[in-house]
Amino acid sequence: MRLFVYGTLKTGYPLNQHTLGSNPNSKKISDGTIHGFEMYSNGFYPYIVKVPASQKLEDNTKTVKGEVWEVNDSILMTELRSIEREYDETPVMVTTDGGQEECIAYVYNGEIRASWNKIESGVFSR
Repeated sequence: MRLFVYGTLKTGYPLNQHTLGSNPNSKKISDGTIHGFEMYSNGFYPYIVKVPASQKLEDNTKTVKGEVWEVNDSILMTELRSIEREYDETPVMVTTDGGQEECIAYVYNGEIRASWNKIESGVFSR
């Protein structure tokens, strides 16, 4: 399974070190970008939401940057699903240096709170 990660599951973050990065059955494939999504943060974790089709998508806006991982471990995927319970597993098309590929991304399934910051760059960092 190909997984697109954009937040604390990315390389260099503690959650990656305890899940994807430490599992011999998972491997980072490439960096990538998804279009038609916006990113928000509560100060600790990022959330992405799909932009409604009714909103005009301008070039290079409404994108999220992250990493593509190959995950071949059902136990690890079960663990990730338990961590990501506020999210839906959503198929997304990821643009990479090698072209486009379909992956699964965790897309937030709740309401964006007014206190959260919109991350215009689409790049989560702490």
